[in-house]
Amino acid sequence: MQKVLEQPKNLFLSNSSIPIFAFLITFLYGIGLIFLLFFIKLPLTQVLFFGLGAPFAVLYLLLPLNYSATIFLVFMMLNHYYISIKIFPVAGMEIHPREIMLFMFLGNFFVNLILERVYWRWTIYSYFALLYLLFFVYIATVGFLSGYHWQRVVAETRFPFFFVSALIFPHVWKSLSSLKKTIDIIFILTVILGIVTCAIFIYVLLTGKILRFQNFLGEFVPAKLGPLKLQEVRLNGHMFFEIFFIIFLSQFFYHKDYKKKKKSLLIVLFFIPPLLILMMKTALVSVFFGSVLVFIIYLPSKIRPLAFILFVLCVVTALFSSVLLFHLDILSWTNSRLGISLQARLVEITGALEIFMKSPLFGSGMGSQFEGMGLASNFWQDLYTLATYQTLHNLWVYWLFKGGILGFTFIAIALMGIVCAGGYLVIVRYTGKDKGFWIGYWCALTAQIVVMSLAFPRLSYPIGQVYLSLSVAVMSILEETIKQEG
Repeated sequence: MQKVLEQPKNLFLSNSSIPIFAFLITFLYGIGLIFLLFFIKLPLTQVLFFGLGAPFAVLYLLLPLNYSATIFLVFMMLNHYYISIKIFPVAGMEIHPREIMLFMFLGNFFVNLILERVYWRWTIYSYFALLYLLFFVYIATVGFLSGYHWQRVVAETRFPFFFVSALIFPHVWKSLSSLKKTIDIIFILTVILGIVTCAIFIYVLLTGKILRFQNFLGEFVPAKLGPLKLQEVRLNGHMFFEIFFIIFLSQFFYHKDYKKKKKSLLIVLFFIPPLLILMMKTALVSVFFGSVLVFIIYLPSKIRPLAFILFVLCVVTALFSSVLLFHLDILSWTNSRLGISLQARLVEITGALEIFMKSPLFGSGMGSQFEGMGLASNFWQDLYTLATYQTLHNLWVYWLFKGGILGFTFIAIALMGIVCAGGYLVIVRYTGKDKGFWIGYWCALTAQIVVMSLAFPRLSYPIGQVYLSLSVAVMSILEETIKQEG
């Protein structure tokens, strides 16, 4: 049951005294900045940071929770997976802007908690979120007990820490419509990113220039497509191309109205060029997987169960075939016919499984690493060197390698619980007018968890952890909406 904490309070300031109080605060703040510049002699850039950044930070802390959560989501969406525009050294550690933003969001939550502006919800998805967090607590504990250097362990905990937002997001939005407004803002930004992606690609194509760099904006590297030399453009936030493609494909099948069908189809077609410009095979495979799920869900009820069973059998067959080929050394990093990208991933998997076999029950924990052949391509030639691996592209193998059978059980139950319970929720129980939207969201989420994690560690990055946290909130609010309508 939702408990909305809103009670009338006696205001500390009256309307007449607010301007005077604001003037005094501003005056004292200005005096403080002058003191920092001329007496403490801080650099001008730091004084400007305090002068401009601190007021915005205070304003952010006082925002309603749904506003601060929307800003936090947009900020995370526009950030690179791991590269930051600026890094702040603090007490021997490197602090990134995304971490500052996370702590500000946590601070805003506690401010709203004090002001009693929190919408409390506790559902089965909250337990799955806790179990997911427990996995990282477990492997961190194993890492410390194994005697790995504390810096290696701490470095590996920095990204999973962003999942604490899953404990806050379900309590942020008052209703499903309020949550939908936040997702609409993300959609608008995704459309803008799609337009910019196409514009950069066309510019490079017309000018003949090739971009070759990776920075806080994204990845821009050349690629070969047969005899053609093309430009990969992967701006931050490109993961939402896949998500909204699948969402609007679901809308296309769901709507009966011709205008709504046409609108959904146009949006689906709009996202095809940006998806292709990414030149990311895992993105295309995850989109295909999610699209097949959408197609099956909208089949006639008589043949839907059979189609779903056949689909699961195909997925399981493909998985076991891959395992068999790996066991037979056909899928091997030494097989140059597989391509440098797949070879590099097989190096990681091979080394991780060797470490896993040394402690199959408890795993090797955070901070564990191994050496293997580092494979890469600089577009003209392949590069080979000895490399040290602490994380992997294949998250399922990473979770097994770090957590062993015991830890892997935690995270498998957590993720499959979110997927299975969420599927039952949106497909069977939910009957709202926007059912097609949430079916698409669930299909996209399933594709990200099941397929994308096999070849790309998106969910392990900060934006992936936050996206998964948002999904916990989506399912929690949907469940509450169903109870209220029932």
